[in-house]
Amino acid sequence: MKTYIFFTLNDFKKDGGGTVRMQGIVNALAESGQNVVLASNAKMHDGFHVSIKHAYIGVNISKRQRRIFQFILALFPSCIAKIIYKNYLLAFSKVLKKEIDIEKGVIIFFEYFDNSIALFLNKQKVIGEYINDTHGNARLEFLHKNPSAFFEKIVNIFKYLVAIALDRKLYKNSSGTIFLSNSMKMYFEKYYPFIALRKNYVVRDGASTELCRQIINKNKVDKYRKSLNISAKDKVIMFAGNFKNSGGVLDLLKAFDILVQKKNIQNIKLLLIGDGECYKEANEFSDRKYLEKKILFIGRIPYSELCNYQELAHIIVCPDKKHPLSELVPHIKYFDALISGKTVINGSFASINDINQNERLSVDFKPSDIDDLSAKIEMVLLDQRKFNLRYGSNKEGVCSEFSYHNSVKSLLGSQRAK
Repeated sequence: MKTYIFFTLNDFKKDGGGTVRMQGIVNALAESGQNVVLASNAKMHDGFHVSIKHAYIGVNISKRQRRIFQFILALFPSCIAKIIYKNYLLAFSKVLKKEIDIEKGVIIFFEYFDNSIALFLNKQKVIGEYINDTHGNARLEFLHKNPSAFFEKIVNIFKYLVAIALDRKLYKNSSGTIFLSNSMKMYFEKYYPFIALRKNYVVRDGASTELCRQIINKNKVDKYRKSLNISAKDKVIMFAGNFKNSGGVLDLLKAFDILVQKKNIQNIKLLLIGDGECYKEANEFSDRKYLEKKILFIGRIPYSELCNYQELAHIIVCPDKKHPLSELVPHIKYFDALISGKTVINGSFASINDINQNERLSVDFKPSDIDDLSAKIEMVLLDQRKFNLRYGSNKEGVCSEFSYHNSVKSLLGSQRAK
């Protein structure tokens, strides 16, 4: 039987794409009969399979301290980081050496900052071979960020260069990398040719086991419908996710504003779940356009409640803007939306086209094209019965085809785990 050891500083208190992925992977491995150990800051283990062994790290590092740590790690020898962050080294070593037998399993570091810790620990001989899970890329984020102020542009360029330096160290030092898709794997192997010499795996994001197994609570749905003042005549368009700049929430708001002004579209409301960097700007847009009665800002909700809010919606939109990362990997919120059985509208990225040929799962729109997004929403609203029949039975197929149980099969073939 194999042993898989995972490391992350995440405390799993906030539901999001990262936590859904991590829980999906460890739970799928545990359910398949593997020994799974999770070293994390999680104090509560409700969302995890009962067989998973937990090791509490107990180290919290602020965002500012994380940036400084990564800056030092990227531009200076690891011995400098050892001098400055000796307390971190001791704390991580204690967990890994005393509470986990790292010689008996493959150790995987989950998130980007966790990958930096892996580099640090390896250079200090605390761990040997390890694998990084890569489901994002700071270099690409900075490369395609377009700040308006001159000083912000300079800072962004500097961050971009530091990210390149750190990435080269991270990928060169690890013995393998987990990617979200074959497209992402090929992209990084082309950009960093030495990656192709490592043991690489594809573990794509997929349908959350938790959502697939959930049963809609009709009492809660009625409660939310009443509190949000959603009538039987209302047609609800929904978004659930991170309000990040590349996420396209502002594009969705602008598309909704176009629809509100159309005479053939009546009684529509926009339900927005989540928060993030564009949350304030989204609120300001709603106020400026006098849409506060039609746009409902819910904020963050427990992941366990997502299916009940989805039940309020007629259409779920994933409005991500045109961005290289979206071309490489489907986002978790796309699979979350498909599980609902509602009509989903998503950008026609290469990563989506691979699994959504002939729009078998969802309706496409041109990313960053507000007019096209508006037109596709209008098209669905005016012919709901047709689209309900087409996509209403998505859940069973999506939960089977895109489960994490299928995704982790590449890890199960790892020869190193014992």
